[in-house]
This record gives sequence, C-alpha cells and structure tokens, in this order.
Amino acid sequence: MPNVRPFALRSLLCLLVSLLPALAAQAQLEAVDGPVANGVPITFEIFNVTAGTAFDLDFAPGATVTGPLEVLAAPPAVLPGLDVGKVRWRLAVPEGAIAPGVFETVSFRLPITLTAPLAGSWTGAAPLLLRISNAFGQTLTQGGEFGVETPSLPPTCELAGCGAEAPACPARGGNLEPRCYLFQSAFFCCLQSPGS
Repeated sequence: MPNVRPFALRSLLCLLVSLLPALAAQAQLEAVDGPVANGVPITFEIFNVTAGTAFDLDFAPGATVTGPLEVLAAPPAVLPGLDVGKVRWRLAVPEGAIAPGVFETVSFRLPITLTAPLAGSWTGAAPLLLRISNAFGQTLTQGGEFGVETPSLPPTCELAGCGAEAPACPARGGNLEPRCYLFQSAFFCCLQSPGS
C-alpha cells in the first residue's frame, strides 16, 4: 500500500505557502493608545518667487488637507500671504515682502488625506516652478495640471498617513471605523481589509 503521508504533508505545506502572501497583505496594525494618523506629508516647493507673485493651487477631488502647515523655508514676510484651506491653497506675496529683482524659494509641508491619486491644477506661470513630492514620487511643473505618483487605493481605503509611527486611523463616525492595514508595501486606513 502506498504511503499517503508525504502527499498529504506536501499538500498542506503548499496550501500554507500559498496563503502566506494573502495573510501578509492583510497585516493590520493594532491601535492601542497610539498617535492618530493625520494625513500623508506632502512637500511643496515654489522656486523663483518674486515681488507680486500670486497664484492658487486647487486639489482634484480625493485630496483634503488634514493638518497644519509646516514651513520648511520662506522669507518671514512672505508667510502672511500664504492661505491654506482644505482643498485649495493660495500664495499672494505681500507688498514689500521681497525686494524687486530678488528671487526666493518658499517650501512647506502639508498633511493630506487621499482617497484618490494626488492631482490638481495651479495658476502659476514661468518663471515660477513648483515641485510637489511625497514618499512615493514627485512632479515638477510651471503651471496647469499636475499629478503625483501615489499607490493604488484599494476600495474602502484612504491614504491617511497611518503606520508604525501613527497606528490609529482618524475616526469617521458611524458603524465602521477605519483601521490601519499594510497592503502592497503601503499603509492605508480602511473600513475593511484591502485584501478581502
């Protein structure tokens, strides 16, 4: 009579090996009194800002500013001309903030929650140059529409900045609250496991 054990053991081993990627893809971080995620940090750098510079930047649907502005570099007199809202920000350099003929760089970071790829448009024009960057990619533009590489968003998920440093997702209210999942090498706040 043939030995059935090696076949059964091999089948069980194959089944376990085939389930490992699915289990790893659905890894969920437990939020036990940890910091709450507050959006993905997006850096904006505007080059060649001069006296009289003024423009608007509008995010496409799916991008929402969820936290305070962090100034990285800017002449202090320019900051009162920077107005940040949930889906639009505006820069209008105040009169006298930059001397005529001088070119400055303004850079800052905003936490943004994404339910769609980061995209939008801005009214800047040459010589202005805008670089937008995040942990996944960057873009450089002189005006018009822009898009920045972001991971594909699984259904019921958003890119909200959760991860090892901030394992809790922002509360949404209602019956289901999002949880932080590692899926395809990125962390997402999801109402249900992105692998299901």
